[in-house]
Amino acid sequence: MEASVALAMAGWFMQVIFDKLADTALQAWASRMQLQEEIELLLARVKRTSVLLEAARCCREISNEALAKRLEELEQLARYAEDLVDELDFYRLQAQVEGPEKQQVVLFFNC
Repeated sequence: MEASVALAMAGWFMQVIFDKLADTALQAWASRMQLQEEIELLLARVKRTSVLLEAARCCREISNEALAKRLEELEQLARYAEDLVDELDFYRLQAQVEGPEKQQVVLFFNC
């Protein structure tokens, strides 16, 4: 995949992840489940990554092959992060439907 395409896709995924993490319903649920610290850490990392992506986007063309490969890997990691946030939101919705007394969530963040 061309580096500029990977860069654009990674940026898009980062924005989607940021929007989902900033959702007040998800943050309230995370707080009840004692996951607020992890959500805040993930949100901070998404912000830092977005800044790096924006800086890379300012370059007209990425001719460094190693950098292009890292950008492709970053795009893949952004996909995984979005899946993680979607899973968190699934648990939030499940708890909303089933009630908080039936819901027990154990998540390990390896960031």
